[in-house]
Amino acid sequence: MWFAQQLDENSPVYTAGEYVDIQGPLDVERFCRAVRRAVDWAEALHFRVAATPEGPRQIPVADLQWSMPVVDVSAEADPHAAALDLLREQTGRPFDLAEAPLFRFTLVRLAEDRYLWSHLYHHVLLDAYGVSLMARRVAAEYAEPSAGTGPDTPRSPVGPLLAESARYEQSARRAEDRAAWARYFAGGFTPTVLAGSARPVSHGFLRHGVELSAAETDALRSDADRHGSTLVRLITAAFAAYVGRHTASQDVLLSLPVHGRSSALARSTPGMVTNMLPVRATLQPGEPVPQAAARLGRELLSVLRHHRYRGEELRRDLGLAATDARFFGPVLNIQEFGHSLTFGGHPASVHNLSNGPVEDLAVNVHVWPDGLRIDVDGNPAAYSAEDVARHAVRFTRFLRACAAAGPERPIASVDLLDTTELTALAARNDAALQAPGTDVVALVAAQAEHTPGAPAVVHGERSLTYGELADRVGRLARLLAERGAGPGRLVALALPRDLDLVPALLAVLRTGAAFLPLDPEFPAERLSAVLAEADPALLLTTEELAGRLPGTCPRLLLDRAGTAPEPAAAAPAPYLPEAPAYVLYTSGSTGRPKGVCVSRGNLANFLAAMRRIVPLTEADRLLAVTTVGFDIALLELLLPLVSGAAVVLAGTDQVRDPAAVAGLLADSTVMQATPTLWREVAGRHPEAVRGKRVLVGGEPLDSALAARLAADAREVVNLYGPTETTIWSTTAPVTGDGTAIGRPIGNTQVHVLDSGLRPVPDGVPGELYVGGHGVAAGYLGQFGLTAQRFVADPFGVPGSRLYRTGDLVRYRADGDLEFLGRVDDQVKIRGFRVELGEVEAALGRRAGITAAAATVREDAAGDHRLVAYVVPADGTTADPVELRRYLAERLPGYMVPSTFVVLDALPLTANGKVDRKALPEPRPDAVVRGRGHRTPQEDILCGLFAEVLGLTRVGIDDNFFELGGHSLLANQLVVRIKETLGAELTFRSLVDAPTVAELTRSLGVDTTESAFDVLLPIRASGTRPPLFCLHPMGGPSWIFAGLMRHLDADHPIYGLQPRSLARPEPLPDSIEEMAADYIEQIKTVRPEGPYHLLGWSFGGIVAHAMATQLAEAGDEVGLLTVMADYPSEDDITNHRIPSEQEFFAAAVASTGYDMSKLEPGKPLEAAFVAETLRTGNSPFALFGEYNLLALIEIYKNSVRIMAEHKPRPFEGNTLFFRPTLAKDGTPKTAPDEVWLSYLSGSVEVRDVETRHETMTQPEPLAQVGTRVADRLRELEGRS
Repeated sequence: MWFAQQLDENSPVYTAGEYVDIQGPLDVERFCRAVRRAVDWAEALHFRVAATPEGPRQIPVADLQWSMPVVDVSAEADPHAAALDLLREQTGRPFDLAEAPLFRFTLVRLAEDRYLWSHLYHHVLLDAYGVSLMARRVAAEYAEPSAGTGPDTPRSPVGPLLAESARYEQSARRAEDRAAWARYFAGGFTPTVLAGSARPVSHGFLRHGVELSAAETDALRSDADRHGSTLVRLITAAFAAYVGRHTASQDVLLSLPVHGRSSALARSTPGMVTNMLPVRATLQPGEPVPQAAARLGRELLSVLRHHRYRGEELRRDLGLAATDARFFGPVLNIQEFGHSLTFGGHPASVHNLSNGPVEDLAVNVHVWPDGLRIDVDGNPAAYSAEDVARHAVRFTRFLRACAAAGPERPIASVDLLDTTELTALAARNDAALQAPGTDVVALVAAQAEHTPGAPAVVHGERSLTYGELADRVGRLARLLAERGAGPGRLVALALPRDLDLVPALLAVLRTGAAFLPLDPEFPAERLSAVLAEADPALLLTTEELAGRLPGTCPRLLLDRAGTAPEPAAAAPAPYLPEAPAYVLYTSGSTGRPKGVCVSRGNLANFLAAMRRIVPLTEADRLLAVTTVGFDIALLELLLPLVSGAAVVLAGTDQVRDPAAVAGLLADSTVMQATPTLWREVAGRHPEAVRGKRVLVGGEPLDSALAARLAADAREVVNLYGPTETTIWSTTAPVTGDGTAIGRPIGNTQVHVLDSGLRPVPDGVPGELYVGGHGVAAGYLGQFGLTAQRFVADPFGVPGSRLYRTGDLVRYRADGDLEFLGRVDDQVKIRGFRVELGEVEAALGRRAGITAAAATVREDAAGDHRLVAYVVPADGTTADPVELRRYLAERLPGYMVPSTFVVLDALPLTANGKVDRKALPEPRPDAVVRGRGHRTPQEDILCGLFAEVLGLTRVGIDDNFFELGGHSLLANQLVVRIKETLGAELTFRSLVDAPTVAELTRSLGVDTTESAFDVLLPIRASGTRPPLFCLHPMGGPSWIFAGLMRHLDADHPIYGLQPRSLARPEPLPDSIEEMAADYIEQIKTVRPEGPYHLLGWSFGGIVAHAMATQLAEAGDEVGLLTVMADYPSEDDITNHRIPSEQEFFAAAVASTGYDMSKLEPGKPLEAAFVAETLRTGNSPFALFGEYNLLALIEIYKNSVRIMAEHKPRPFEGNTLFFRPTLAKDGTPKTAPDEVWLSYLSGSVEVRDVETRHETMTQPEPLAQVGTRVADRLRELEGRS
C-alpha cells in the first residue's frame, strides 16, 4: 500500500471507513471522550509510515495530536444529504503517510436526536475488521468509560500481532502454503475482468446499494439451509455464476478479502491483517444450485487453509508484481462481523463509506443481525452510475433467484434478466416481413416481361438482356430436365465466370432441382469428396474444365457441339418453399467438409429482405466479384435480377486484381466484397469507391477500413451471416465504426445466449443464435452434426429451430450487435470460413507428422494469415514447402497455411489440450532453397517477395505461392513491382512465373547476360530522364539497385561499369578519359539532356568529371549527386591495394564458407573462388574466373588514375551527401570541405550518420534515394 500511495500521492483510494448513524440524543462531550479513549487504546493508530534508508518503516508517534470536529447541519434544508456530502468530501481527501494522524473523525449533528459519526483511516493502519473493533470500542467507552485516559490508558498493542506474523513468516507452514498456491495455479491462469478490459484505478468509485430486510435475509438463510449450504457459500456461488455469465467464461477468478484473524489475540486487536486471496471458480452449466454452492464451498475451504500467505507475495510469485493490477478478479467482500451498536440506549446503524481501491467491480455484502446490505462499487473508468446500479439490482435479483431455485435447477438456467429486460430484447427481433409467395425464377421471369430489352448480365464486351436471359434459362432448363434434373435432384455446376454462369443457376432452379456450385480451381481431392457425398444427378461444366473434374457423375458440356439447348423452353417447376435451392460446402472441423442445404423459401425470404435494405433500380449495376463457392456470391448474382438492375460479372483474372476491380467499379454503382478486398481497392484506388454503394461482409470489418469507406462511399452497409442461415442475417449502416453487425433482416431473429441458452444483458458477451426464415435445413447426410448445430428454439413457435453460430457477440447500448470473435476453432481467411480442425486433420494424415495445430496470426498490415505448427516423427524432418504442396492437393487455397512452424512438441494446457496461446510467433523466415540474387533486378525482386510475404529472405528459385503467397498478397506484390521496377505486370504474370528467376525473364529485365556491360540497365522502363549511377573503385553498379525502391517508377536507372569487366579491353589512362567514354555510353539511351548523374566514392569523382565535361560542351546537367567524402592526399598516397590472395580470401569468406577447411599455405585459385561464389548464394554468383581477375586490375588502375586526377569546378544543381562517422564508427572531428571547393551553384549538403564505406547500405541509401527523388520532382516542377 505504501508503494502504491507513493506512485499516486493524491489518491484517496486507500481511505477506508464508515459512519455510524445514531438515532437518539447524544452527550457530545461524553462521546468525544469515548472516542479519545478508544484512540488511546488502539496502538495501531499511533503510527505513521515514512521512507528510511532501509525502506519504508512504521514510525511510532509518542504524542499524537488530533481533534474531532463537530459540525451542525441541522439548519440545512436536507440535513442528511448535507451530512453525507460532507462525509464523502472527507473520504475523498488523501492522507500523507509520513504525517500523523492517519485517521480522520467527524461528528455531524442532524437534529437534536440524530447524529452521524464518521471514522476514516488509511488502510495501512486498519482493515474493515479493525474499523469494526474501533466502533464497538467507542460504543463501549460511551456506555461505561474505562479507568484512566491519556498515555497511561491500557492499550491493545500491535507488537504481539506483528510477532505472530513474524513467526509465520519463518515457519514451515508458510513454505507449505506457498507450495499449495503454486499447485493451485500450476496450469496457468487469466485474471477475470468483468468490465471487458482492465482500466486504471480511479481516485474514487461509484456505488449503488440494495438493502434486504431481516425477513428477506432470513429467507435467504432458509433457502441456503434447504440447499444444504450456508449464506456465505450461496452468495459466493451466485456471484461466481454471475461473473461467469457476464464474461462468457466457465473459469473465473474472484478476489476475496479474508480478515485472517485466526487467533483470539488477532480478533481483539485493531490493525491491518486482511489478506486478498484469489478463488478459482470453475462453472459447470448443468450443475444444480445446491451442488454448485457445495463445490464452491469446498473450494473456499481449500483456499482458506492457506489464507495467511500474503496476496502481495502471491502476485509476485505469479509474475504480477510489475503489472498495474492489484487484484485477481472482481472482489466479493462478505462481512459477517456486523454489529449492533447503542449509545445511551439509542440504536445506531453502521454504513460503509469506503473499502479501499476499486479496480473493476466490487460487491460488498454487509450481514447484520437485522438485515443485509449489498453495496456494488464500480471503477468510474469502466462503468457509469447506471451500469453500477444495474449490476447491484441484477445481482441481488439473481441471488434471490438462485436461492429460490428448485434442487434440480441448473444454476446456468437461472435468468439474469427480469421480465422487462426480456421483453425489450424480444422487441429487437420485431423484423416481420410478409413471406414471399414466389421464388427467384418467377421474379426474374416477371422482370423479363417488364423490361425485356434492359441489360441483365454484363461480362466484358458481351451482355444479356432480360429477354435473352429468360430465353436462355428456359431452353437450358428443358435440356437439364431431359438429362435428369428435377425436384429432389441435385445438379453440380463447375463453370467459368462468363455469360453462361447466371443462366445455368436459374435454369437448375427452374427445373425444381437444387444446384451445387463447385469452384474448378479447388484441388481434385476436395472436389472428389464433395461429389462423392453430394451424389449429384448431373454435372454441368465446359469442355475446358471437364478434364480437371474428378468422378464419374454424368456430365453436360455447355460448349460441346451437339449439346446446344432445344429451342422450346421448359415450364418452371412449382414453387415449394421447403424444397432445396442449393447445397454449398463449407469447411468442417472433423476434416470432412459439410454441405449446407438451403431451401427455396430461405432464398426467397433473403432476397425479399435484402431488397428492403439494398433497394436497387434499373439504373443500378452491381459488380459481382465473389466466387460461386462462397454463398455471398448469390446476392451479387440474384439480387440485381429480382430488382431490374444489371449484374456486372468480373472475370476470373479480374477478381484477383484490385486494380482491375477498381476499373470495373468505375462503371458500376454497387459492389459487395470482403474487407480484405475492399482494403486493397479503397487503399490503392480510393477514387473508385467515391459515390458507390458499398456492401462489406464475410469477415470482421475493422474501424480503420470502416472509416475510410464511409468517408468516400455514398453508402456503406456491414453484413453478417453464416452460410447456415442463408447468406446474411444482420446488417448495419456504417458511419465510421466497423464493429457493429447491426440488427436482423426481415423474418430473422437473433439471440445472444450464454452456455445455459439464457439471454444475456446488453454489453455482456454471449454466443449468437439465429432463428427465423433463413435457417437452413441442415447438413447433407450429416444428421448428428445437424442436431448439434441446429437446436430447438425455446423462444419461437413449436418446431422452430435456432442455428448456433459459434460467434461471440454482445448487444451494444443502442441495440446493435457487436462481433467479438469465435467461441470455437473456426476462423475466417479472406472471407472464407476455415475450420482449424480440418486443416489439422489434413496435416495429421501426412506421413511423418505426429501432431499438428493451426491458428491465425495478424501481420503488421492487418492481414490475417493461417499458420500451421507441426511435430515431425522421431528421425524425420518436416519441409514446409513439401507440406504446403501436400495440403494444396487436398484443400482449397484459402485453407493452406501461409507459414509452417516446426516444433519438437506442441504446448499443452494442464488438461492436456493444445495451448494455442502458447504457440510461438512464427519467425520471419522460411525454407529458402533457391539461389541468391545475381543481378540488381533479382536483388530488388527478392526483397519485394520477402517484404510482401513477411520473410527475411527469398531466393531466386523460391516459388511465391509455395512460400505462402495467395491472390491478395500477389496483388500487393504486383503493385510493389510496378512501383519499383516500373514493369507492367498482372496477376496472371505472377502465376505463370512465380519465382524471381522466371519473373525477371518474363518481364524482360533479366540482365544476367549483360551484367558486366559498361552500360547496365537497372531499370530501363520510364519516360522521364534517367538517373546514371557511377561505379565505385573496383565494383559493379549493382549496388545502386536499392534506389529503385525510392525513385519514381517513371525514372529509368542505369549503372556505368568499368571497361574490361565483361571482356578484355584497354583500361582508361585518366578519369577524364573514363568520363568521356561514359558520356558516349549514356548518349546512346539519352541523346540530349538534362542528364542526372550520381556517384559514390570513386564514382563521385567520375560523375563530377562527367558533369564538368557535359556543361563545357553545352549539355544540360539536371542534377549531380555525390555520395561520400573526397579522398584526401593521405588516403590516396597510402591507399593499400589488396593482393590477389587477399582479394580471393575475402570473396570466399563473404559466402560463409568455413575457412578452416582450406589447406594451409595452398594458394586460392580463381576457378575455386568463382565456384564458391556460385554455389554459396553470393550476390556475386555471376563472377567467373575472368571477371574476378579483371576486377583486381580495374581496382589497381582506378587507384592510379584517381591519384593523378585534378578536378575542375562544376557549377549547377548538386546534392552532396556527407558521411558523419569515421572508419571506426566514431563521429568525425571535422566535416569534409574538399568537395565544396569544386562545387558552386545550387549546392545542398546533407549529412548522413554512417561511414564512407557503408553509404550504399539500405538505410543510408534510403536517405539518399528519398532526397534525390524529391529533388528530381522539384526540378521537373512536380513537387
